[in-house]
Amino acid sequence: MPRVLRSLDLSDEVLGLIGKIDLLDAEGTEVAPIEFKRGKLPDAEDGAWEPERVQVAAQVLLLRSNGYAATRGFLWFAGSRRRVEVEVDDDLEARVLELRDAALEVAERDKAPPPLEDSPKCVGCSLASICLPDEHALLAEGVAQDRLRVVRARSVESYPLHVTEAGSVIRKSGAELIVEPREGGDAVRVRLVDVSSVQLHGSVRITTPAMHALMREGVPISYMSHGGWLYGRTRGPSHKNVLLRLAQYRHATDAELALSIAQRLVRAKIKNSRTFLRRNLEDATEVMAELSKLRDAVARCDSLERLLGIEGQAASVYFRGLAAAIAEGQGGEFDFARRNRRPPRDPVNAMLSFAYAMLTTTWTETLDRVGFDAYLGFYHQPKYGRPALALDLMEEFRPIVADSVVLSAVRRGIVGADDFIVTKTSCALSQAGRKRFIQAWERRLGEQVTHPVFGYRVSYRQVFEVQARLLGRFLMGEIDAFPEFITR
Repeated sequence: MPRVLRSLDLSDEVLGLIGKIDLLDAEGTEVAPIEFKRGKLPDAEDGAWEPERVQVAAQVLLLRSNGYAATRGFLWFAGSRRRVEVEVDDDLEARVLELRDAALEVAERDKAPPPLEDSPKCVGCSLASICLPDEHALLAEGVAQDRLRVVRARSVESYPLHVTEAGSVIRKSGAELIVEPREGGDAVRVRLVDVSSVQLHGSVRITTPAMHALMREGVPISYMSHGGWLYGRTRGPSHKNVLLRLAQYRHATDAELALSIAQRLVRAKIKNSRTFLRRNLEDATEVMAELSKLRDAVARCDSLERLLGIEGQAASVYFRGLAAAIAEGQGGEFDFARRNRRPPRDPVNAMLSFAYAMLTTTWTETLDRVGFDAYLGFYHQPKYGRPALALDLMEEFRPIVADSVVLSAVRRGIVGADDFIVTKTSCALSQAGRKRFIQAWERRLGEQVTHPVFGYRVSYRQVFEVQARLLGRFLMGEIDAFPEFITR
């Protein structure tokens, strides 16, 4: 056999373990797994912490069960450039099996165990963005906000890839995606690890090898119209958290709970609408007063139908204020009197429709990643082909994300009147205008904002995932309330 094997997958049903070995080193008739760690050598009595030693010992047991001769393994700490030997004796083997049994017992439960309390192990843990230990403690136990550590939301190390030029083709080459324009211009190369999702706008093609690579990496591909509306998505296997979806289905049929969630969402949307207009409208006194009355009326609603009516009134008042804010912030190049759609008939409505479509797609991807069924909501009722839960959770973010991008595009001259295709019945962004608007959209999602509940700075991309995971905690009965996201 070769002296070195890399990335070896092993499993054993009797042993009840499965794992991937970074490097397998062979010396004579015996093999030894080598596990790579990015950090420095820890100040531990045995040269490594127990979880690290158990991981290597489990790999040794897997090797034995698959017919290899193995008695030890190694940990390589890249930060210190040091190697630690892990001898698998009877005590360590018994510890591996003990932890295996404990893990299997936890996996059989209907509810996940509570997060660790104020544990140093949480810092730097790859699962902290799912577990949210400090946020859970604050909401479930009333822990003081000053005890919160750095944000536990998934760090943003990759970003969406938007391809808008008609006729472009996306291919795969090694560990990269290559975007080739139709007219034969310079191709764009993007590393797969830098891509969180792929958004195909209009008539853009993608090859099967590129699709396979993206699905293997868990990167969704969204097929969208030129106006930003989602036609469909390609992705790998669905999220495995079926218990979360069962809780979602169960609670979605609870009329009282559905109404309470819907009230929270609409109230937060109206509050954020007031904040947005207060910041951007020179004289917002009248609009603010009307929105305040409608916000207070939300709590008195006893049905989703009445809540829809109040939200409609609030939207009418809000768009009146938005029209005034747009008129104040530009030299008359854009005229916006009222909201219209399907199709939008003027440039501002075209941008609003495009921004809402982008927000819907972003929320749909977030919910899929967390494990929800994006098509079953609480406020927006089930309808064929409508991502109701995405529409629910995006409500409070419409003014502060989508409308903010539109107003910024108008006031800063990101788009001009020449960036639209206008017909007798509709209006849409041109390819050049759409490209600049998408750039403004992605900048907004990357902006840092103070979380109103937890007090730390976090991007809107991360906020979306935090809110989705907290909704899951609420539906699973782990926290008592689903917190609003209200900007100050």
